[in-house]
Amino acid sequence: MLTSTVKKSTSTESQRFLLLDHLKKGPLTTIQARDELGVMSPAPRVMELRRQGHNIITLRTETVDRTGTKHREGQYVLLTEKEIEPVAVQV
Repeated sequence: MLTSTVKKSTSTESQRFLLLDHLKKGPLTTIQARDELGVMSPAPRVMELRRQGHNIITLRTETVDRTGTKHREGQYVLLTEKEIEPVAVQV
């Protein structure tokens, strides 16, 4: 388990911990990850979490920043077992 000291570091382990902890509570956008968690490049950390077996999807959203500029960004969502539906395979 990570200690509070590790959580404040910029290590990849710490960033994955912060992202997963937040995703367990709800969705997270790229800008939120940067502003609220200090994870400057969340996409690689999310990819690593997926490789660890976490089912995280990316939704594309549009956001308007403080200057009024529109940005396309990813919104990451951690799916629970109940939210995962089997995909029908056609033979």
